Amino acid sequence: MEKTAFINDVAYAFQEGDTILSFVRRHLGTDYVPTLCDAPNLEPFGACRVCSVDVALAAGGPRKVQASCHTPVIPSSYIYTDSQRISKLRKNIIELVLTDHPLDCLTCEVNNNCELQTVAARVGIRKVRYPEGKNHLDRTKDLSHAYMTTDFSKCINCGRCVRACDEVQGQLVLNMAGRGFDAHIVKILKPPCRQ
Repeated sequence: MEKTAFINDVAYAFQEGDTILSFVRRHLGTDYVPTLCDAPNLEPFGACRVCSVDVALAAGGPRKVQASCHTPVIPSSYIYTDSQRISKLRKNIIELVLTDHPLDCLTCEVNNNCELQTVAARVGIRKVRYPEGKNHLDRTKDLSHAYMTTDFSKCINCGRCVRACDEVQGQLVLNMAGRGFDAHIVKILKPPCRQ
């Protein structure tokens, strides 16, 4: 028996183990649900919450906000990818990320090839409405590792690089340290192997 769920009130078949994000992407493509911390070769993590969607367990029932990257599809559920509430939530999340990010897109070396820039445009941000406050823009480039150079003033702490080092490379060279505003990526300098 085929299992179905609804995306924007249209029924689609889903597969066992589908997350809401994989389900939506398989049927509608990548333009419906933006992400920042998701990567196809990494386990779902749910750090950024930009992929949030509205989910109701019945037609017309109460909706609950869910991070689509790690939430499994529930049979007969109703998923709404761009409700007014979700659009507002995504925009707010990205605006908060941008309050601690240099707004130097035109002079940045990754201009027009930047995920954050793409997602900000996708959710409709033209300017950040929050006042300037405490930020990490004074951080300088970290040249301490022999193979990695990192500009931590541009880091959004999504944790994707830490997960890639662990899950893909199998080397825990990067890790997250601190909590809240003091959270940051650290490089673990491994000693040379002994023979």
